[in-house]
Amino acid sequence: MILLPTRQWLHGPSARIIMEMWAAGATREEALAALTDAMVDAQLKNTKELGVRSRAYRVAVLLLLAQVLVLVAAITQSSVA
Repeated sequence: MILLPTRQWLHGPSARIIMEMWAAGATREEALAALTDAMVDAQLKNTKELGVRSRAYRVAVLLLLAQVLVLVAAITQSSVA
């Protein structure tokens, strides 16, 4: 989950949206405002996805740490006995 690419990741507004806006007769200011809104929405969505992956990474690190501690305890226990 952490390393695999995501399908929901957004890099910016679609070129199709830009072309449709120009074809509809949008002014430069209207187009820039709409594109800025689309970029802000994409950033919010990416932030949510990044948060999910960040939490998964933290859980994986904690599980790995627990596994290493158990392994060290087992080695120490077998060395003493």
